[in-house]
Amino acid sequence: MKEDTKSWIERFVAEREWEQFHTPANLAKSIAIEAAELLEHYQWTDDADLSEVQEEIADVLIYTHMLTWKLGLDPDTIMREKLAINERKYPVAKARGKSTRYDKLDGYNNSTKLDGQEKLDGYKSPDNPESQDNPDSPDLPASPDLPANPDCQDNPDSPDLPASPDLPDSQ
Repeated sequence: MKEDTKSWIERFVAEREWEQFHTPANLAKSIAIEAAELLEHYQWTDDADLSEVQEEIADVLIYTHMLTWKLGLDPDTIMREKLAINERKYPVAKARGKSTRYDKLDGYNNSTKLDGQEKLDGYKSPDNPESQDNPDSPDLPASPDLPANPDCQDNPDSPDLPASPDLPDSQ
């Protein structure tokens, strides 16, 4: 997330003195509520109004980022860790082209623990200095170089974001 977007969210919350309500539980509930509102646009149709969907996605993302900040988590690190876990759960040779849950794939070993914190303990994370000292930890797989998404680039047709007012000096 761009630093100015993060600052805007923080300023928005501070101006309204909403931080007091942003417990991890309340933020998690808000994520679920906004995700349900997103899903509602697709109830009975696959053709939802894109502007309405965009607003709900933004709400989910804002609350999700607020929860990661509240918990002191780095979104990039936790996504990379989860991707490494999912690569183990869904080997390409067994999962390609299938929507089958990992424990129902051919050859699944029921004794392999893939859920819970223990699955992360054996991985070195480039973003976690504590994992660097363990010589027995395997390296996380390198993240693939993905092509740039043209929809995320500067778009001359996109409207500019409205200016956000500066916070008054607190006394």
